[in-house]
Amino acid sequence: MTELEWLRQENRRLAKENLYLRTMLNEHGIAWQEKLEVQPVAVIDKKAEEQRRINLFMKLFVARRDVYAKRWETTEGRKGYSPVCANFWQDVCPKRLRKPVKCHACSAHKWQPFNEHVARQHLLGTDENAKSFVAGTYALLEDSTCKFLVFDFDDHDGSACNWQDEALGLRKLCHTYGIDSALERSRSGNGAHVWLFFAQPIPAKTARLFGRLLLEKGAEVMHQTDFNTFDRMLPNQDEMPAGGLGNLIALPLQGLPRKQHNSVFVNEHWQAVDDQWVYLSNIKPLTADFVAEKIKAWGESKAVVVEEERADYIDRLKPWERKRVLSLEAKDFVGKLQIILANCIYISKATVKPRSLNRIKQLATFSNPQFYKMQAMHYSTKQIPRRIQCFREVDDYVTLPRGLLFDLTALLSETKVPFVFEDCRNQGNAIKVYFKGKLQSGQQEAADAMLAYDGGILGAATGFGKTVLGTYLIASRKVNTLILVHNRELMRQW
Repeated sequence: MTELEWLRQENRRLAKENLYLRTMLNEHGIAWQEKLEVQPVAVIDKKAEEQRRINLFMKLFVARRDVYAKRWETTEGRKGYSPVCANFWQDVCPKRLRKPVKCHACSAHKWQPFNEHVARQHLLGTDENAKSFVAGTYALLEDSTCKFLVFDFDDHDGSACNWQDEALGLRKLCHTYGIDSALERSRSGNGAHVWLFFAQPIPAKTARLFGRLLLEKGAEVMHQTDFNTFDRMLPNQDEMPAGGLGNLIALPLQGLPRKQHNSVFVNEHWQAVDDQWVYLSNIKPLTADFVAEKIKAWGESKAVVVEEERADYIDRLKPWERKRVLSLEAKDFVGKLQIILANCIYISKATVKPRSLNRIKQLATFSNPQFYKMQAMHYSTKQIPRRIQCFREVDDYVTLPRGLLFDLTALLSETKVPFVFEDCRNQGNAIKVYFKGKLQSGQQEAADAMLAYDGGILGAATGFGKTVLGTYLIASRKVNTLILVHNRELMRQW
């Protein structure tokens, strides 16, 4: 007998028994029918419910109320956000006069406030003219405080899953420390925002320090695939820039993307929460005291130093004062570390705990001069990472450039971590070449020093004879050689 047949048979037996019992109760005059109480139909005041949602939306997400931004898109495909101004394209507007003046620098600007009408249009996704409408808020308040902290994750390295893993990892970390967070799938569906709310505005510098320390705690237990997570905190500035509005964040619950289940809050399975408004109303905001307690606890435990702050400090030093300070934990390594030399340095992720592995990755991470150049000129740094990362994750390995071998071994030796090498480098093809000439004394000194090592960098002034020295090294090694140059003149010279 199949399970389905058994269930049908059981159903028939219970129905027959039920009929018999009701008959017996009737014969003995025992009342058995339950009186059904008519429940009053809940009357929902749609207007009041709409107002409640708008109030909650503005309380949680709208930072500055005196100005907001609106999304635009041209027929050529250009898109972005601009502050909404009552004088836009009027006679006094520099854009109408073809003058290259930024909106925030315009003396004639007249910002439009973010009110309930704007919130309603954003949530519906259309304005009064039935055109698409998406609003953004400026995260920094005028006194350099903020009411929320947002971590932005996206498909930054071409992998469709990394941003999801990182966002869920941070969400889990928040739960571990008793921090209520809200996970939003972005407008495009290819990214996520993790929102933390504050019970009252706190200094942005404090909020960002809290966020960096939280990420630092995460680095002890989770592999970081991108150290630029430190730069994707919003607000991304500690103080309001002079004459500016600070950075912008697109608001969630956008009307049109919401129909595709984007720009909504999701659970750990990336499914949209059934009732977005009940979910948001149950989030417990963080108090200033809670934030201060966590900063103190995390900052004092084992003298934690956030790598982001350390890197910024190093960037401000004079070139001759800079010294990279990194340390590993011997207990983070499983047995003897195997270092595989091939086209890169390969280190197995399974043999190193996240804390020390993240610090090894930082050997291949350095400041991006383009970021600081744009920042100094008060230009947008959007899509320009603060850090340039030369490490990669390939299957179960982390790879570093071979030029970091000395730094890596020095770091391991300082921590007294035992290691072994496995040389899998391509040895190349032997060639028969001879150097017919004589090096100058300076060139010969440099050549002797370089030939003592497998790799290195020669830095010399114009006219030193680097090309000649290069041919000498090729003739000495007698192996096929790849020569890379950055202009045609050097190519012809070679």
